[in-house]
Amino acid sequence: MDIKKQSIIIGLVIVILVVICLIVNVTAIFKTSTSNTNNAAINTADQNMENASTSDSNQTIKEIDCSCEKTFDKPYPVEWSGQIIATFVSGLDLGIKNSDQSGEYKQFYVDGNGMYKGDSNDLVRVKGRLIGITCAYANTIFHECVGEVEADSIEKIK
Repeated sequence: MDIKKQSIIIGLVIVILVVICLIVNVTAIFKTSTSNTNNAAINTADQNMENASTSDSNQTIKEIDCSCEKTFDKPYPVEWSGQIIATFVSGLDLGIKNSDQSGEYKQFYVDGNGMYKGDSNDLVRVKGRLIGITCAYANTIFHECVGEVEADSIEKIK
């Protein structure tokens, strides 16, 4: 076989391999996109069910604008107490309704690193650092953007 025929065959093999790689990548992207769309639909359905069960059926469900999410340049020391209303990340983190409802942060998210092993609805005192504002659960648990606290200690209030 002469060099010209070998070059043509090698070129065709390369083109075929490139096409196969493109097809595989497009298929993977499509599957990921479909999976994300399905997850988003499930999350929206869960949210809608939760909102519908707690609101008048004639009201329109409104999604919360999360443009206020931010990390502070400097963390602020806090000592807040309140009731646990949710656990996240298999119990590592907590959602808390602040006992002081007159302050700016009526609820807050606690990065607890699993240091609290109590129950939901417990009253707790959290000492730590307010590091920012999170909107991660604004449309499900909190219904607003809340303060995010990195906890140094979490203790049950008796």
